[in-house]
Amino acid sequence: MRTLPVMLLGAAFGLAQAAPASHPFPWMSGAQLLRQLDHPANAAESAEAVAYLKGVMDATADREWCYSQAKPGTGLLQPALTDVLRTLEPAARQANAARLAVQAWQAKWPCTVGCCHV
Repeated sequence: MRTLPVMLLGAAFGLAQAAPASHPFPWMSGAQLLRQLDHPANAAESAEAVAYLKGVMDATADREWCYSQAKPGTGLLQPALTDVLRTLEPAARQANAARLAVQAWQAKWPCTVGCCHV
């Protein structure tokens, strides 16, 4: 009878000492995003990629690149990014997709005087 509580305590201690689950970084690479946009495995994967782009857009528009003057809309945002991603070396595509998107959009629609924070 005494061994059961000791075993349970040992098991609980073992779980507490277990290494935390590792999470991939970046969560979405440029390569993964390009694949999901160009050749999604299914509708859910395509929707995930588009939602990811919209989230990056919402978080960075008129802060890091100019949306308010150009108003490119999601129909232009995606090709502006995928065109750049296709030109990158495979190793460079492993970078964070959000950073790559912002860099592509900054090059296409830079902040100018009267726009954003300039």
